[in-house]
Order: sequence, then structure tokens, then C-alpha cells
Amino acid sequence: MTMTQSEIIALWPYLVGYLVFVLLAGWPIKWVLKDMWTDLVQQPQDPKSSNIDYAGKVGFIERSLYIGSILAGKPEFIGVWLVLKVAGRIWEKENVHRKDDTPAVSRDIFQVFLIGSALSMMYAVIGAKFIQSCLTENFLFAIFFATSLIPTTLIVKYYPEIPKEKIPHS
Repeated sequence: MTMTQSEIIALWPYLVGYLVFVLLAGWPIKWVLKDMWTDLVQQPQDPKSSNIDYAGKVGFIERSLYIGSILAGKPEFIGVWLVLKVAGRIWEKENVHRKDDTPAVSRDIFQVFLIGSALSMMYAVIGAKFIQSCLTENFLFAIFFATSLIPTTLIVKYYPEIPKEKIPHS
């Protein structure tokens, strides 16, 4: 069975959507998280990670799964995936030290992990909306969805970091 030219052309929203919002989305997410990890533990990645970028691979897979589940009308899969992902992280014992040998706060480490997960989910949901808009030939919404990620990513990257005041213990 061969595909007709119109069937092949109809695939472009999926190809562009998955390429941009799954594959290319890893770069801005990594760009945002790199400084957070460096500020927290003086290295550009999760200190629990090896030299292999498993977090990037998981992000690639989860964005693919999120888009697919939304397009298939089964967005509840995202909740199941997040439970598995967060449960695996919570059960870990955080024992990470900065280069100056002071312990890194495990809550801060978990929050950077959550920011990465939220960005990954955001890119995937917008990717699914982009594909759906293109399929219905609503290109204005498709462009709106795609471009909405630019200011959002920049806000997360450059959100003012105000140091917390230490409350003296009595």
C-alpha cells in the first residue's frame, strides 16, 4: 500500500511538531536548567546524573509520549508518567555536596528537577496544540502556540533570583 501525495503532505504537522517540540525543545530546556544546576551545586547538570545525559533522553521520550497521549485523547497518561517520575526521585536519598563541601538542600535540587519536568511538559502540550491547530488549518493559533514558548522560556531563565533572608533561630 503506497501513500498518496496528499497523505504525505498531511503528515507535515506531525513532522514539524515532533521535530520542534520534542527534539529541538531539549536545547532551551537544557539552557534554562544549566545555570540553575550550576548555581545550586556548581556543575551544569543534576549531580545525581552520570556523564551520559539520561535526563535529556528521558525528556525526549516523555515529550514524545505527552504529545502522543494528548493527540490520542488520553492526556491522563501524563499524570501516570509524572507519578512514576516523581516517585522515583522522591525515594532517592539526596546526599549532594557543593564544591565547598556544604550540603546542597534537597528541596532546592527537587525544585530544579520539577522545573525541568514542567518545561518538558509545557513544550509537549504546546507541541500537541500546534499539531492540532495545523491539522484544522488554524495556522494563526499554531503560530501563537509556538511563539508563546519564547517569552515563557525567557521568563523562567531570567526570573529574578532574590536570596531568602535567613531567619534567626531563637
